[in-house]
Amino acid sequence: MRKKTIVTISLLIFSTLCWAFILAMNYTGQLLFVQARDIDGRPGIRLLDPNNSIFEITSREPNRVNIKWEKTDIYLKGSCRVKMLENSWNIKVLGQVNNGKSYPVVIDTGVTDCLTVTDSLVRAADLEIYPVDGLGRNVGGLCHIKKLKLGTLTIAHPACVYWLAHYERRVLGYTTWQEKKINLGLGLLREFSYILIDNVTREVEFAVKNSFNPQDNNQWQQYRMVTEHNEKQSSKLIIDIPIAGESRQIELDTGAASGLILTEKIWAEVSVDLRQLHEEQAQLATPLLGLLSCRKITVKELSLGSISINDAQVNIIANDTPYGHDNFVLGMDFFKETAIVLDFKRNTFWIRNPES
Repeated sequence: MRKKTIVTISLLIFSTLCWAFILAMNYTGQLLFVQARDIDGRPGIRLLDPNNSIFEITSREPNRVNIKWEKTDIYLKGSCRVKMLENSWNIKVLGQVNNGKSYPVVIDTGVTDCLTVTDSLVRAADLEIYPVDGLGRNVGGLCHIKKLKLGTLTIAHPACVYWLAHYERRVLGYTTWQEKKINLGLGLLREFSYILIDNVTREVEFAVKNSFNPQDNNQWQQYRMVTEHNEKQSSKLIIDIPIAGESRQIELDTGAASGLILTEKIWAEVSVDLRQLHEEQAQLATPLLGLLSCRKITVKELSLGSISINDAQVNIIANDTPYGHDNFVLGMDFFKETAIVLDFKRNTFWIRNPES
């Protein structure tokens, strides 16, 4: 009897260790940027009829394709709050696609388009696509989503493109995780009156007509926010905010997990009075360019508006990346203990005082 008990306990311990090893490998396996090619020719991929009523390609120019989409409808009474996904490194909620399965949706002001999906999600959700050249690097074409639901919010017939890239984790040659995601981009986020991102309660609040009216204005700081466009049909959400004691214009990217992402050129200007504690070589995961080499620097203290961040992490990329030598991006890491509001109605960026 005693021998049988020892064998049973040994098997339980062995099974537990095996599961712990498998789980550890899922999180520590090699992260790979996987690019897809000719997805439209693969078995099971459904193609949109070119005579559909969802979109119309009105003209083609060098490095530019003009597309007219069917009107996007947003259905929402008042406002709604949606829980963020746990253990997510950026702002993600769960969204139901075409009344079917639910997938992670990134609230991403760093994406110009209204909606984007990875090639892996096209296959998983059985979405219809229409290949179009000239939309950008690793962008395959147009995609049809009839309906996207986030809580009580419904977005019908959004303009959508699909990416020919996604990330995977592999252990010993086996894929243990594959990225299947939707990015809710700036083109669609601007249709809301405001979006509140509360990293304390881990919720995102959407409103279409309501104004953002905090109970106590003294608990919040306000900064100018504007959407800038360029000749390549690209848009950026720019805020005016003091960083390291000097007022600067910086792109706000809610899809970026890092605190600051900037080039060597900009870092030379910003870092003059900052005390560096640590530096290491790292890789920055970008949605369409893959893993970029960068320097990750930890700064003892960094001021951002009225808040102060201890042990602030800064990612510094080369000046010659496709992002340009003036790339200067503020991500979500510095707001993980507070809440922010993108107030598109007033063109205002709100930050709640962390002690509130």
